Amino acid sequence: MGKKDKQVARFWEEPTPRDYSWAELKRVLVGVYGYEEKQGAGSRVKFFDPAHKLPKLYFHKPHPGNIVKATYIDQARDTLRPYVEGQ
Repeated sequence: MGKKDKQVARFWEEPTPRDYSWAELKRVLVGVYGYEEKQGAGSRVKFFDPAHKLPKLYFHKPHPGNIVKATYIDQARDTLRPYVEGQ
């Protein structure tokens, strides 16, 4: 199992990881699913698919720590699930 495969497996892991970092989330969304990141106002970040095949995702970048809320992971998985199940 390669590095990308491990990252994807951790993203889809059940139960939702409670120690998932912002860097891990970005690596999966950008590196695996082809999203691009756009900084919004304050800590708001939008992830969008330049090919317009996947829906946009909006998150608040965690601070002062680097751990993403489990609800963000759940939200991303629920949004992406219909698009990646057939692959």
